[in-house]
Amino acid sequence: MGYITKTFKKTNIKIRFVDLFFLSFGGQSPFLSVLTYGVSTFILAGSFGSFAIILGTLLVAIDGLVVTSLAKRFTETGGYYIYTLYSLKKGIGFMTGWLYILFSNLYGVAYVLGSSYILYDAFHLNFYIGALLVYIPAVIFAILGIRPTLRYAIGAAIVEVSALISIVFFFLYLSNFTFYNPINTNLNIYNIALVVLLASSIPIGYDSITPLGGESERPKVTISKAIFSVIIFGGILAAFNIYSISNYIIFNQVPIKSASIINVILNKFGNLAALFIIFAAANDGILATLSFILSASRTLFAMANHNSLPEYFKKFDMNKGPMNALIFTSIVYFIILILSLYIFNDPFIAFLHIAIISLISYYFVHLFANFALFRITIAKISKRFLELLLSIIAIVITLVELIFVFPIAPINSIVIFIAWTIIGIIYLLKNYKIRIKK
Repeated sequence: MGYITKTFKKTNIKIRFVDLFFLSFGGQSPFLSVLTYGVSTFILAGSFGSFAIILGTLLVAIDGLVVTSLAKRFTETGGYYIYTLYSLKKGIGFMTGWLYILFSNLYGVAYVLGSSYILYDAFHLNFYIGALLVYIPAVIFAILGIRPTLRYAIGAAIVEVSALISIVFFFLYLSNFTFYNPINTNLNIYNIALVVLLASSIPIGYDSITPLGGESERPKVTISKAIFSVIIFGGILAAFNIYSISNYIIFNQVPIKSASIINVILNKFGNLAALFIIFAAANDGILATLSFILSASRTLFAMANHNSLPEYFKKFDMNKGPMNALIFTSIVYFIILILSLYIFNDPFIAFLHIAIISLISYYFVHLFANFALFRITIAKISKRFLELLLSIIAIVITLVELIFVFPIAPINSIVIFIAWTIIGIIYLLKNYKIRIKK
């Protein structure tokens, strides 16, 4: 099997490793992840929560290793769509791209909703206004082009990393630097698996950079290196944050609510803390939205370039990227955002529903990617045995994750996912003219 390693569009954009790292880290929305997924793991698992995040990070790292193997072979813009298009059947490639579009749109919107919830809960800011305060700057940066986006991502992410590290020491200080054993738990195997599954949601934001191979500097190295680095760094940072917060909650017997954590910070540091929370909540939403608008638009562009989607999405600006795809994705984000707030009338409930749909999509995308690596490595078992073994382990883990996630998913979330899948299949059957560009 020949592997495609040339980009199909010349571009003036060359994204470096440091750019990819911070863009991907921003896609994880670290502050919001700690206050949503992270605190939720403590609510469900108690003191075991921080260790569950470590286990969840290791699970995601297995998927990350699969992606790094594929990213070294396929450097064309399009990420998962390209991986499966060249490795499996064309139809599976299309469905992978189709589901990745659902994932990347909803995952980004989920964090806008998360930002809106934090601003509403802590400062009673109208959640529509909070959502727009996050959405509008993200879209402006995206339309301005990749260079302003990367500058913002690097600067904002560095500030946020510094702040999150400070939070670890802050909560340990409030606990008189007492420490507990996070491995002890009374949970049964099923509940442990459920908590680890929830915790694994924290580091999956790395997926935002996989479609950017065609615009990256030395993509065989930079994409794969950034993916694995961000998974480990983001997961460990989140685990330390939850450990220190758990320490504080246990030591001071604080009610287990994310809002109480915010209030502790506000009470101790006043206006300075308020500025940080506003910045961190808005910044996380902006970074996540930016990251996934870029990834969704690149996937649309790649699919259009292979005749999987209308030619409208092919328009490519040498300095800004696929402009029509960017504008279309931004409009889709806005529609999903406003509709979800209108339907649920609660940013946190909307966040949960949107996040679950994106999570289901994520697992199916990765299932296809795992089979792609399996298909590549099975042909030469003796030379690629470890990669073959990795793909098999990843397939089993992803299937188990899907088995756990479907029973807890709201029925309307499952219906939306199935409806999107059926629409994709119908579109594929009516427009089966995908061509692979060499």
